[in-house]
Amino acid sequence: MSSKHHTESSHSHNARKEHDRKARAHQQQTGNPWHESNVARIGLGFVAVIAVVTFTALFVGGVIRW
Repeated sequence: MSSKHHTESSHSHNARKEHDRKARAHQQQTGNPWHESNVARIGLGFVAVIAVVTFTALFVGGVIRW
């Protein structure tokens, strides 16, 4: 093993920050195909849940027939 240890205060600090920035940007693009913010995704999920509950209630109530 090498006896050299890199710390956050070493010369590689800027390289580490750049790598972290690129990794976050890549994760945001690949993990979020429509590039919405977290708040927008939660809002869309909430709307989807409300729609499913509403359609289920209408179906059970006999308003919607299969």
